[in-house]
Amino acid sequence: PWLRPLGYATPMLVSYANGWISYLPEPEDFPEGGYEVGRANGVGNSRYFQNRFREAVASVVDKT
Repeated sequence: PWLRPLGYATPMLVSYANGWISYLPEPEDFPEGGYEVGRANGVGNSRYFQNRFREAVASVVDKT
């Protein structure tokens, strides 16, 4: 949903991940825990990763 304000009707992130899957839980989800948060923590993604990821993607998308 955060790419929709940039004008993308149906944004999808698709990338080659060498067989890995992960989740990008919202920062407020981390205290609650759960499978997605556990998976994100397991691959080293902290509660701060989502916002850094959004900033990086938005900076690239804004240039296209």
